[in-house]
Amino acid sequence: MSWLLRLYPREWRRRYGAEVEEIVAAQPRSLQLVLDLLGGAVDARLKPQAFARRVEEVAANPEGESDMWARMNGCGTPWRMSRKEALIGAGLTLGSALVVAAIMLVGHDPVTETIGLTMSPGVPVIGTQFTYMRGHSLPAKVILLGGPFVVLFLIGLAAGLAQRG
Repeated sequence: MSWLLRLYPREWRRRYGAEVEEIVAAQPRSLQLVLDLLGGAVDARLKPQAFARRVEEVAANPEGESDMWARMNGCGTPWRMSRKEALIGAGLTLGSALVVAAIMLVGHDPVTETIGLTMSPGVPVIGTQFTYMRGHSLPAKVILLGGPFVVLFLIGLAAGLAQRG
């Protein structure tokens, strides 16, 4: 998974790269680790000053865990979800389910049915992963969660058009 570190800016890699590679190598591979690395890379590129400030805040206030692990792990964001975060996650899940249902109801042709079926696995991911990405910027969340949803839409559209053909 250390290949994901190439997504970070060069200056960041020079400063933290070796330490992060060690930590990543010691961690079990998981979707959460991939999301944290991808989210950190997006944050480091889109908002380098804000990301650097969060990294420094975590480094100045370690809570018994590796500073770098805290930086990767949502910059020290607590794992417990607030009521507001739970409602946002539930709202996103419900909203994306309604979008998929609306797409399927628009027409009864192979294109809309295939788009809806292709996008449906992304529905629970939207709300769930949004809450797991606490500590990352909104652009990072949108890119990492909305991007795959758009890709699923495009795959469904291509498959539906091929069926109609």
